[in-house]
Amino acid sequence: MSDIVEQIKSNIDIVDVISSYVPLKKAGSNYKGLCPFHGEKTPSFNVSQDKQFYHCFGCGAHGDVITFVQQMENLDFLDAVEKLADRAGLEFKRSSGSKAQEEKRDRLYDLSRQAARHFYKNLRDGDNPGIRYVVKRGISPETAKKFGIGYAKDQWQDMADFLEKQKLPREEGLETGLLSAGKNGRVYDKFRNRVIFPIFNARDKVIGFGGRAIDDSTPKYLNSPESEIFKKKDNLYGLNLAKSAIRKQNTALVVEGYMDVVSLVEAGIEIAVASLGTALTPEQARLLKRYADTVVLSYDSDRAGQAATLRGIDILRDAGLKVRVLRVEGGKDPDEYIRKYGRKAFEELIEKAVSFMEYKVDTIGARYDLNTTEGSIGFLEEISGELRKVRSPVEQDGYIRKVAEMTGFSESAIRREVEQGTSKDSPSPQPLQRQPEQEEEPFRIDDKKSPVLRLLLKLMLTHPDLILAIAGNDEITEYFYGSGYEHIMEQLVMQSGGAAEVDIDALCDGLREPEERLLRSIDAAEVLPGDEETVLKECLRKIRLDSLMRRQSEITKVLEILNEEEDAEQIRTLSRDLMEIGKEIKNLNERSSGR
Repeated sequence: MSDIVEQIKSNIDIVDVISSYVPLKKAGSNYKGLCPFHGEKTPSFNVSQDKQFYHCFGCGAHGDVITFVQQMENLDFLDAVEKLADRAGLEFKRSSGSKAQEEKRDRLYDLSRQAARHFYKNLRDGDNPGIRYVVKRGISPETAKKFGIGYAKDQWQDMADFLEKQKLPREEGLETGLLSAGKNGRVYDKFRNRVIFPIFNARDKVIGFGGRAIDDSTPKYLNSPESEIFKKKDNLYGLNLAKSAIRKQNTALVVEGYMDVVSLVEAGIEIAVASLGTALTPEQARLLKRYADTVVLSYDSDRAGQAATLRGIDILRDAGLKVRVLRVEGGKDPDEYIRKYGRKAFEELIEKAVSFMEYKVDTIGARYDLNTTEGSIGFLEEISGELRKVRSPVEQDGYIRKVAEMTGFSESAIRREVEQGTSKDSPSPQPLQRQPEQEEEPFRIDDKKSPVLRLLLKLMLTHPDLILAIAGNDEITEYFYGSGYEHIMEQLVMQSGGAAEVDIDALCDGLREPEERLLRSIDAAEVLPGDEETVLKECLRKIRLDSLMRRQSEITKVLEILNEEEDAEQIRTLSRDLMEIGKEIKNLNERSSGR
């Protein structure tokens, strides 16, 4: 290790490196500029070319070229050494893993880099569907080059022939997902007639690709599978370009798609990243924590986007990040909004982003009919668990008042519900901090809901014509929410809704590893116990029964906390509702689908 460090210091001039980040001016035998590590108007940052050393007389930051890159890029020592070795054209091998593994990773990086260049060359090669799409979406040549956006030709062998010509192994083309193999063993291009978005890691290495269909092909987005160098949960699209701006503003903007990031950067919003078509992961949250203390979430406003936002809030807060939520007006996504209204309007939206708790109260409240006792109880039951997470008593009181106004329940009743839950959960609320060294929480599914949800997913897999109808049923989608199966259904709708058949492999590209295992087990092992109409009716009966039993339990709990004097009318209404629910439960239990 000491040899490569000495080679880096011998081959790289600290002035050249720092000048690529900070403008420097000659000042005697040294160089001087504004410190990149703290805000200042008068230069106090000094760089000695003779000593290959820097020192800031304002904040005390100092070190050599490796230390500088570590601080500027938020990299650990090995990552900084690797980055500088690449810059100097020096060979650097990490000690982790076997030599064979290291050599394989190097080959995959090289193959991915050359493939990205080939896609980019295709895009710039005269008039083609890819360049027309890019122009139509308002992407400038400069931005396309910055992101390395390319085009996969509408051919079956373009990439396969390129890799063969470059003498790059076909097996590694298959592993990285650039190629696919048919049942007859014939190898062909996986990405065809798609705009290609290369995915870079934080060290500017190409690790995978996302392909957006130009025509009506399904799936709309096709992503590289995970490989030796590409782990979706550990990376964020656009972070390699956004990290400096994120660090400077101490804020990251997390959006849903590649085009959201590209359009925002095109307009001058440089803090945007996307989560690679998967739900935000604890690893991605911890990665963001390296660069900023605050994250603004801006996902789509549809039901899937709301569910992703609610999950993302908890994951980000567990990583110790402050979270706000940006609401794009009119249901538009960030890409559409900024192209229509421009940078200034979008920056105003960022400024108006609401607190995570305000978003939760409004979003969860919108799922219930608060004009009915049933809806108010369901909302109170769900939101009270969220209110327990608010550590500030003053802030919690404010939201309790808001919930009281929304539901008509007294503040004292709501407070008792919140406090009862807190005492059951833990003796005292603790800050929601997740240390970086902790492992990701295990993937969990709702065992009680599993039998019904597995049947519904099998029904959608075998009868794709039913996907949109099933997903459009509010009672069914509500049942999926929070079960562990919801992201599978979301991907099914996005990737296969309206398609003649479901491409399991393409569907799995958008799922996390445990979700993929779950889906493949349903596809392989689940058997429908009747025709599609019978199965669907029975699933709906069981979902209705479960919903009624939950309402019965919720009403019983609420009756226990209501005040006989303050909430007398509510008590009479709930008691009547409880009797009606009991009758309906009895009727559902007495009949089953088909009888």
